[in-house]
Amino acid sequence: VPSMIASWFGRWDFPAANRLLFPLVNIVATAGMTLVGVFLSHNIPFSTLYIVSAVVTAIGVIIMFTVKEEMIGKAG
Repeated sequence: VPSMIASWFGRWDFPAANRLLFPLVNIVATAGMTLVGVFLSHNIPFSTLYIVSAVVTAIGVIIMFTVKEEMIGKAG
């Protein structure tokens, strides 16, 4: 993750971007593992888990495409 942040935001904006993105990545990863555990403990089929994962991925892609490229690395 740090190398992706550095290549995207550059060396000058890396500390600010890393402070924001690193906790978010950890929250999403932890939530994913928790979601799998909840689904398995309640005998919910894997197909439902795949659908939920696909919806969350689609939301992430939509958010990713809404970021204006000219704003990356700039304040405000």
